[in-house]
Amino acid sequence: MKYKQNNISPKVTFKSNKGIIKQSQFLFSDLKVLALDDNKLNLKYYGNLFKNVFLFSEPSMAIREIKKNDYDIIILEYFFQKCTGLDILNEIQKEKTNKELVSLLITNSNLGISYGALNSFTSYLFKPVAPREIYDEINLIL
Repeated sequence: MKYKQNNISPKVTFKSNKGIIKQSQFLFSDLKVLALDDNKLNLKYYGNLFKNVFLFSEPSMAIREIKKNDYDIIILEYFFQKCTGLDILNEIQKEKTNKELVSLLITNSNLGISYGALNSFTSYLFKPVAPREIYDEINLIL
């Protein structure tokens, strides 16, 4: 299913910590997204990019949530203290065998990640990543 980039929800206004008011438009407002990252700042970033996003910093909690509900796209970090994004993806795929899983890996570096592991994900990007890059990548894979 292609999500049209002109399917934009109304502008959302929020204040930064310096009191500056910013306006942001959500692209893909009908997309249900789950983001898993152990960095709270990254989660906040994803929260500002999508209208319907569920944020998790703990892999086990995210896996339980994914087993219970369907998501249009899952955004994963690769490196966690006790596991990798590939471990998480494999665990999810065990449960979701009848549904296509669209996974986007966004990580700091490809160091320590095999080419085979990268190709297990639907797509991947390396940080730093601009919102436009994320939106463009999602548009390509959906």
